Amino acid sequence: MESRKQIAVNKWKSGLNCCQAVLLTYSDYFDIDETILFKISEGFGSGVSGLRRTCGALLAAVMIAGLVNSDGDIANPKTKHQTYAIGQELINDFEKKYNTSMCNDLKGLNTGKIILPCNLCIEEACNLIETKLLLNRKSNHDSK
Repeated sequence: MESRKQIAVNKWKSGLNCCQAVLLTYSDYFDIDETILFKISEGFGSGVSGLRRTCGALLAAVMIAGLVNSDGDIANPKTKHQTYAIGQELINDFEKKYNTSMCNDLKGLNTGKIILPCNLCIEEACNLIETKLLLNRKSNHDSK
């Protein structure tokens, strides 16, 4: 059986941006239509709209943190700061391992030294999602 990491990398290889590839790989956990997730995440690839800022794959993990943690109470939201803390933990864990979360640095665009190519950023984001966010959750697909 193909791992989620490989599914995400294959989605990226097929033309999705890094954020889309990661986010869509976990759509079945949240029963959200892939087309909606595709549209929402379209502007977050290549380090946010191609600006090479925060890694898009990592941003997908932060989006999933919101899906996992948010109370969804628009009228009286109470989980925002907790979700921020989870997102910060994901980013900090990534940065501890690679010393950056910036797409430009990861790709070595200024230095010529590649720290982590996109396919491995996608795999790392999936690792964070699976170990920090979804460890005890089952997807709709897994429960069938």
